[in-house]
Amino acid sequence: MAFLSSPLKKTHNRSSVRHLVSENISLPMVQKLFPIRNYDNEKLLAFTSDLKSEIFPKQTTLFKLGDKADSALYLLKGIVSLSNENGGTHEIAAGTDEAGFPLSSGIRHKATAITKTDVSVLRVSHKIMSSKHAPVSPLSKLVIPDKLVNNRLLSFFFYHYHHEELNIPTLPDVAIKLRNAMQRDAGITDIVKIIQLDPVISAKLVGLANCPLYVNASPVKSCLEAVKRIGLNATRNLVISLSLSRIFTNDSPLIKKYVDKIGNKVSIFRRSAML
Repeated sequence: MAFLSSPLKKTHNRSSVRHLVSENISLPMVQKLFPIRNYDNEKLLAFTSDLKSEIFPKQTTLFKLGDKADSALYLLKGIVSLSNENGGTHEIAAGTDEAGFPLSSGIRHKATAITKTDVSVLRVSHKIMSSKHAPVSPLSKLVIPDKLVNNRLLSFFFYHYHHEELNIPTLPDVAIKLRNAMQRDAGITDIVKIIQLDPVISAKLVGLANCPLYVNASPVKSCLEAVKRIGLNATRNLVISLSLSRIFTNDSPLIKKYVDKIGNKVSIFRRSAML
């Protein structure tokens, strides 16, 4: 548990803090913090058993730009202002998504943090952002530019990348085999055999071939007939589209909106490229 040690720094007179008091850190509190929440409950329970928050009054400098970071601070209550080397400022309030990440995650602080209100913080070892569960090979080394060290999303990706916890989706075998077959100019019979490995996609193709978009008196009853009516390029695009829709699923209406928007742009680009 060395990586979760909590060295307390009593460099401020806490009696000057009127509105906040030091409190015990509970398991639900740390389960909201990244990357602490990735450790199992047994370690977290031990870590939080005697852990308390630190209190700092308004206008306290928590750390300065360029100073070496010996710990990572999580904002539990209050508001903190971060000022970067270019003079830009950004405020972080407790309870927001940003507060789930350390105020500074690099080896050296890339900003100066000043409390805008009385604040309550949790201090842990900065090693939690750099600990490795597996050796890093030269090919897997990820270099982050200094200006992006404090980027929250990139920090999240960086942690999971180095801990080999990224679950990157891959296309189903049908889509990969179909793409390879078309690249080597395989015949329509071979292509249909590949598509028929996935009954759902085969049914979708037959349904599309029988829709009113295709003017034809005779209904399509087989995958082979469907591919002949739709065409190889349209078949390939539909198979890939159906495969991707299975991989990237999300219940958020906002995310669906942006995914549909991107899909429409891709379709427009493809049509323009074919003209």
